[in-house]
Amino acid sequence: MLMVQLENNFYERTITVKNRKKNTRLDHFLTNFFSAQTGDSEEITTEELLFSRNRIQKFIDEGKILVNEIPVKQSYKVKNDDVIYIKIPLKFDNEFNIVPKDIFFEVIYFDKDIIVINKPDNLVVHPAYGHYTDTLVNGLIKIFPDLEDDRLVRHGIVHRLDKDTSGLLIIARNSHSQNNLVLQFKQRIVKKKYIAITYGKLEKLEGVINTRIGRNPLERKKRSVLLTSGKESITYYRVMEYLRNATFVELSPHTGRTHQLRVHMAYLRHPILGDKIYSRGKSGFHRLGLMLCAKEISFNHPVTEQKMEFKIEIPERFKIILEKGEI
Repeated sequence: MLMVQLENNFYERTITVKNRKKNTRLDHFLTNFFSAQTGDSEEITTEELLFSRNRIQKFIDEGKILVNEIPVKQSYKVKNDDVIYIKIPLKFDNEFNIVPKDIFFEVIYFDKDIIVINKPDNLVVHPAYGHYTDTLVNGLIKIFPDLEDDRLVRHGIVHRLDKDTSGLLIIARNSHSQNNLVLQFKQRIVKKKYIAITYGKLEKLEGVINTRIGRNPLERKKRSVLLTSGKESITYYRVMEYLRNATFVELSPHTGRTHQLRVHMAYLRHPILGDKIYSRGKSGFHRLGLMLCAKEISFNHPVTEQKMEFKIEIPERFKIILEKGEI
């Protein structure tokens, strides 16, 4: 059983421990707990914004995480029926010293609360190990220095696009907007439409793919359709145009799992062109990159509550294939 509250710039959660077969250190338990919830989501959840193993250990040491109303050590062994109470401020130092840098991307819209951009393909969104200076965030803080505010986690990023996926991305410019947008993703208020070009011809003009997706048991960095475990994953698709040996398709994810669209199209045996992970070795896939683009997005403005809708043009790499009529 759990309780979550987000108000007055604090995050509160109560977790009652159940079904533990063996005792586990508190810091390990919480790291695994939050990882299990956030690791299969394309949306960046509130918990993912706030919790990493280092942060969890820091919160325990500072007395912001209690067990049965008592401060404990990181090494405390969690037992069944323990009640873990968390109350932490929604303000953290950013994890990387990020240097502003000229990075090419298109700003579609901005005001004092949000930014909407068109991310090019082959661009990592946020700095991580191996990518420190060549990311979208480096370019964002060059244009919008307020994104370096410590009250923003991950510099305002609230959802993901893979490195090789292009398209629309929302960035929050203050903590209120970030918290609001995270909740809109969680409540599925945000709507997205992607375009893709897939290998072969889809048999139906439109349909819905409803499966469970989770980590591949043999390759942990990949996701797979699973029979019993994993999380419910729903994608609607509509054929836009048949090519000689491929399909131009619109994809509307109802849920937001990591790699959901790529996994679902591979599951139909029509993987997305350029997908080096899920293409099953189909030849000729990598010439123009991944044929997946977040073309439309809608959400409610986090301050005015006005409905915001954005669309972009079809990327040039798509036009090359569509004009040719084949891959």
